[in-house]
Amino acid sequence: MVRAGRAARAGRAARAGPTFGTGAPQEWLDLLRTVADAVEESLVGFTRWRSAGDRPDQYALDLAADAAALEVLRPAGVGVLSEESGRHAAAGAPAPAGAADPVVVVDPVDGSTNASRRVPYYCTSLCVLDADGFHVGLVRDLTSGTEWTAVRGEGAWCDGGRLAVGGPVALDEAVVACNGALPPTVAAGQTRTMGSAALDLCGVASGRFDAFVDPRRRLRVWDYAAGLLVCAEAGAVVGELDGEPPAHLDGSRRLGPIAAADAGLDAALRAGLGAAPA
Repeated sequence: MVRAGRAARAGRAARAGPTFGTGAPQEWLDLLRTVADAVEESLVGFTRWRSAGDRPDQYALDLAADAAALEVLRPAGVGVLSEESGRHAAAGAPAPAGAADPVVVVDPVDGSTNASRRVPYYCTSLCVLDADGFHVGLVRDLTSGTEWTAVRGEGAWCDGGRLAVGGPVALDEAVVACNGALPPTVAAGQTRTMGSAALDLCGVASGRFDAFVDPRRRLRVWDYAAGLLVCAEAGAVVGELDGEPPAHLDGSRRLGPIAAADAGLDAALRAGLGAAPA
C-alpha cells in the first residue's frame, strides 16, 4: 500500500542527507519530509507485516521504519525522541538533549496495528519540540501520500492548501474520533475509532471529524504531537483533559489530548467526560 514512486525518489534524498543549518521552519520541514521519504521507502516491498518486534506492542515494520528515520536524523545533528528507540543525542547514542535544544519527536508508523493488518489508515508523525513547545510538525499518510504540515504561529496546510476548521458544531451532531470508546455520558452524534491518533487529529483540522479525544488518557507524546500542532494552527481548540501541558519529552507519560472545532464542543466533551475545563 506504500506508493513506490515517491519512495524511489526518497532513497536518493535520504542517502544524500538534508541540508540543515539555521533551524528555520522551512529547514525543519525539509528535514521532516526527508525522514518521511525514508520511512516510506523502507516499507516498499516489505513483507513481514505481522512479524513481532522486540517488545509485545511492537512490529517488525516499526523497527524498519525507525531505523530509516534515524539514518536521516542522526547525521542532521538533532536530538530525537522515538517511540521505538527512545531518546537519542545528536550523535545517536541514547541520551537526553539539553533543555533548550530542539528535539524531533518521532512516531515512525502511527497506526502500526492497522499497517500489520493492511488496513489503509497509518502514517508517519514527526514534530519538532523546542523550549516553547511544539514548533514544526509533519504527518504523512503512508497509504495515500496526503501530507499535513504546521508551523507554530504561521498556520497549517494539507498538501500545500491552507487549513481552517469549520464553524460551531453541537455535540449531538458532531462526529468525534476517539482513542477508545466514549462513555454514555458523552452524547456525541457519531464516533469513530480509527486506530491512528495522528491521522484522526489531522482529520479534525481538515474537517473530516469535528473533534478528537482520548477519554482513556493513554496516549504518549509521539502519538499526538504533530497532529495537535496541525489542529492548533488550523484554529481548533486543543489541550489535555486534565489540564496537563501536552508538550513534553517524557516517553513514559500518558495523557488525554483533546481537539475540537470550537470552544462549545470542547466544553461539552469535557463536561461529559468529567474533565477539567479548558
